[in-house]
Amino acid sequence: NPQARCTPITSVDASIESPSSTVTAGVQMVSADVYGVCNLWDMETGTMQQAIDLGQPLSDVAFGPNRLLAAAGENGDCFLMDTRQSKDVAVYAPAERVRGPARIAWGVHRPDMFAVSWQGEGGLVLYSGSHRTKAMPRVVKSSSSSTISSLQWSYAYPQLLACAREDGDVEVWHFPDEGVNLAATAEPSSHWAPRGRAASCTALAMTPEVRPGSHALVLSTMAAGATEVGAAPGALW
Repeated sequence: NPQARCTPITSVDASIESPSSTVTAGVQMVSADVYGVCNLWDMETGTMQQAIDLGQPLSDVAFGPNRLLAAAGENGDCFLMDTRQSKDVAVYAPAERVRGPARIAWGVHRPDMFAVSWQGEGGLVLYSGSHRTKAMPRVVKSSSSSTISSLQWSYAYPQLLACAREDGDVEVWHFPDEGVNLAATAEPSSHWAPRGRAASCTALAMTPEVRPGSHALVLSTMAAGATEVGAAPGALW
């Protein structure tokens, strides 16, 4: 990084290509840090290939299809770049105010858009996955004002996005293939609250297909109001 320091890394991700990908190179890893630098690493050799300075603290980074890369900055900017042309960086900012920290979800089977949960302010926002078309990001409205702590696209059903909220509720959103322009009118298709308001969702993950057209959703929770490790037992669902 520009300060020549060992900085706190806020996020890492590895490239996982879909069967339709045009990329044939080996697996890459990306790391993001508090100084605003994305570092690209070669997984086979463990060497850093390049550093991309985005100019503001970064809270999350995620690979998309064909080596596209998305990063979320603390100031509310979302960056989209092609790792093969790293100097060409698109910067997206929705009309509504958003603020980090943030979490990104971009599924290899849903290349047309990615989702960002702005945890500081702004909620759930959808962004176009096209590096060439600068479609305006869309803020998705929900009846819940609770922060989204974790989110992920479904492997089995690419139109579904699961969001775990700190108030203990899991929302499953259905976003058709029309892209971000129609996404603002979407509503959650289902809800799941394993412990009601008595627990906060801390992390969510979806498995690849366990059988054709089916996957498992794994959720971790902690007692509502617990702020210290060991203060109350957590649970895995």
